Amino acid sequence: MKKQPPSRDALLRAFKVCLRNLRAERKLAQERLAELAGIDRAYMGGLDRGKHMPSLETLYKISHAFGMTQAEFAACLDKALKRVKRPPPANDPGSARSPDNDAPGATVPPVESESPMLPARASRPRPPR
Repeated sequence: MKKQPPSRDALLRAFKVCLRNLRAERKLAQERLAELAGIDRAYMGGLDRGKHMPSLETLYKISHAFGMTQAEFAACLDKALKRVKRPPPANDPGSARSPDNDAPGATVPPVESESPMLPARASRPRPPR
């Protein structure tokens, strides 16, 4: 049986994971990476959020900005593809859509406290109008 190629959604999520991990490792802001790669800041933001599919030229520019070969960048993508989980079934009541990820079935993690001294945020009822 022939192995199926990853879906567009899986590729976008893997690219997003790879890009964010590499930026974090190298302590690069989106703006600085965009500058190094010669890419528009807004487009880089879309890539970082998994909204845009990069062209081969863009992949080359980004890998060069990270100081990597295209093969090394592709290896990062392959690694990320293995970690990207398939979305849960659409009828799963435990799943919610994340505002940062439009992928169907993307789950929102529980809200954690931003500080060890502060309790986690609780939802408050709306005041009557």
